[in-house]
Amino acid sequence: MSKVFALVNRIYTNSYQSRPILTLACTNALLASTSDILAQCITLANKNKHKEFTPATKLELSNTTESLASVNETLPTQVQKKQESAHIESFDYMRTLRFSSYGFVIAPVMHTWFSFLDKRFPLPQLQTSKNLMASRIGAIVKRVSVDQIAFAPIGLSLFFSIIGVFEGRDINSIQQKFREAYVPALKANYITWPFVQFINFGFLPLRYRLPFVSTIGILWTCYLSLLNSVTT
Repeated sequence: MSKVFALVNRIYTNSYQSRPILTLACTNALLASTSDILAQCITLANKNKHKEFTPATKLELSNTTESLASVNETLPTQVQKKQESAHIESFDYMRTLRFSSYGFVIAPVMHTWFSFLDKRFPLPQLQTSKNLMASRIGAIVKRVSVDQIAFAPIGLSLFFSIIGVFEGRDINSIQQKFREAYVPALKANYITWPFVQFINFGFLPLRYRLPFVSTIGILWTCYLSLLNSVTT
């Protein structure tokens, strides 16, 4: 297994060195689509778990002509409803494509932001000196604070806006989505991401930051996908 990870890391590093933005965009698209696939599997599994089937044994048939006629009218309706239900609960490939596209287009924005934080708040080298360690932790805290105060609200706005456009929504529908989903998502962000970003900004090289965030963010994007699907 370690050899597999080493091979993947070597391929990724070589690709990043030659085409950094394209590599990050493709990696982010893959991880975003993975998040949505997971979200849809959870949704479909939950629906199937609670789905109620009507046993055929519950159909009480009499020998009268009226009952036969009633069954003749009812069965096509039941078949049609079952077909409609199966259609509604089928896997939405276009939704996964939308999330993959979102991951692709947002990657350059996030990479630019991470690069800005690197330059604006440089980190001292890891040392055993207490003063240098305190200085390093202070710089990491500044990065995380600026990221969560400045970028997190904008990032969520971009998410709901871009996904809304990909879904073909009009401006009123996107605004309605904001009213229903934005605040819960922002609250969840502040619970989830400060600690993750502390590790990300403090201990990972720039080339690994977006893949790290996207990998940890599989569950986060899964949450956003579920939130986006249950709100109007």
